[in-house]
Amino acid sequence: MIASLLASSFEDLLQVPSEPVTIGGLRSSSKALFVALMGRVFSDRVHLVVLSRPDLAKTFFQDLRFYLTLLGVSEDRAKFLPEGEDTEELGLRFQCLLSTGPGSIVVGTERAFMRPTWKVEELKRLSLKILEGTTIERPTLIETIQKLGYKRTPVVKSPGEFIDRQWVIDIWPLTEPSPIRIEFFGDEIDKLKRVDPETQRSVEAVSEVMVLPVFETQSQQAFLEYSDDALWYLDETAQLPSGVSTSSVIRLHEMRLKGTSSPSIETLSGLGLTYRERNSFEAIGQRTKALVEKGHRFLFVLTTENQARALKELLREHALLVPLVPLESLSHYPEHPVLVTYGRLSSGIRTKTLLIVSSNDLFGPVPVSRKARSMRKLLEHLEDIKVGDYVVHQDYGIGIFRGLTKLKTQVGITEALMIEYRDGAKLYVPTYNIGLVEKYRAEEGVIPQLDPLDARAFKRKKERFRKKIQALAYKLLNLYARRQVLKGHAFTKETTLHREFEDLFPYEPTEDQLKAWEEIKKDMESPAPMDRLLTGDVGFGKTELAMRAAFKAVFDKKQVAIVVPTTILCEQHYINFKERFKQFGITVDYLSRFKSKREINETLKALEEGRVDIVIGTHLLLSPKVRFK
Repeated sequence: MIASLLASSFEDLLQVPSEPVTIGGLRSSSKALFVALMGRVFSDRVHLVVLSRPDLAKTFFQDLRFYLTLLGVSEDRAKFLPEGEDTEELGLRFQCLLSTGPGSIVVGTERAFMRPTWKVEELKRLSLKILEGTTIERPTLIETIQKLGYKRTPVVKSPGEFIDRQWVIDIWPLTEPSPIRIEFFGDEIDKLKRVDPETQRSVEAVSEVMVLPVFETQSQQAFLEYSDDALWYLDETAQLPSGVSTSSVIRLHEMRLKGTSSPSIETLSGLGLTYRERNSFEAIGQRTKALVEKGHRFLFVLTTENQARALKELLREHALLVPLVPLESLSHYPEHPVLVTYGRLSSGIRTKTLLIVSSNDLFGPVPVSRKARSMRKLLEHLEDIKVGDYVVHQDYGIGIFRGLTKLKTQVGITEALMIEYRDGAKLYVPTYNIGLVEKYRAEEGVIPQLDPLDARAFKRKKERFRKKIQALAYKLLNLYARRQVLKGHAFTKETTLHREFEDLFPYEPTEDQLKAWEEIKKDMESPAPMDRLLTGDVGFGKTELAMRAAFKAVFDKKQVAIVVPTTILCEQHYINFKERFKQFGITVDYLSRFKSKREINETLKALEEGRVDIVIGTHLLLSPKVRFK
């Protein structure tokens, strides 16, 4: 089993020291592997890992989660302790603080551990637990929320914000992934719902929520209360937080130091596998086969499942039948010479018999900006780009994608996208800058003009389009400003006849249908012109709401026009509307190319004279010949 192979490389090192010790020779990601093994063996202790920089802490945390899963230990035992520079990080700190216990492995910087914070019991006492069905006065709840440091905003977009709107309060607690909507019925909390921060729509019900303070106390260092029984791990330059006095300290060094213990771990260099040492992608298969024949075992760790499948296919071409195994299944998977999985690992390692090879080893490190989309999403986004497709570079404009090629950079040889511009000029974009390239999208059949390979020319072009978009936005703002002051028709409020029409709907309306209909009714009964977009999948009841709105309009002696995209849909709607309205003496007709010229003229005349209440049609309805009474 993989776990026993990895543990054997550390032999007598997996023990609690009676005095501070240093372990050297922890190359690549083996520091995280060692801590994962210690956590597996000593699951009754708290393990605290101190790194010197935030980026090192994040990489260590990623590797630790990988190795825990590989060893058959829950990755949730790994906790990340950020420095707490914003509300999001503060929420993660509190989450870490509340969930840490025996078996937890907490990773953070020296500053993160030194920063004063609450004692766990204090934090629990200060926190506000909101339960569905409990009673609390709205003003009291708002006052408590504000005392906890939450800021009132027009829209809740970030942790630490809230808004109250009559009998609804939206709040984004620090430890929640999204805002929570609190709906009141009197003083009773009627419903708790999770809210999508992008659309501000509720997405799922929850039964309770914990609201933590949006600030830290200055009373004590984080995790000081665990220091007596905790195992501390320090990287080369990190220091033990002040106030901690313990002999259970293990310093982790990359170099082998004289007089220190070291595991049987090496890097992958010298094997001809890494992107720096091989000349082609095909060489991965050749070198893997040669090393397997020498008795080595492999575990390839690719970033995505698609990458893993591609590597599996490459190895198959070299007569290596390789199973693709999910990471969580590897701890109990039978022995096999070569295994492929997918997960996040910064760099691989080499033991006496097992080679763990990561995507970064095979293809080079991928720098990712904090504000950029994740590489996985970018790769998925670009999967549909084929050689010969038009693409748009953020700085150089429209070109043609000519495929992938090798490019020599400051960090070594890497793959790059080759894009051809006007007059055959070529631009090479390293894959780690893939976020600068998008597929060109336009109406089918449109062939764009290639841009010259000139950043200044494309910048001028973008500026022209920016001004056009600005002008269009100004026109739209003016249009909607004029609409706001216009007075429309306020339709009659609901009557018995309206309810009879609604009751004839042969199905049970959904909660979303009823909600949408209440909003449409409110719009129609208001004197302001309605401007509403109703969206939904096929079969989710949009047509029924259109029928109800049409009935409400006809009830007030208004005519209704329904525009549809196709002739077939026009005929289908005509049949459905006619059947639904027949009991109420409402005339429904249609306009499409299925009618003769004489029939079209008759319908147009009936419309103008007011003998047609509802007309359904394609773009013909937009013709100036169509006149309503």
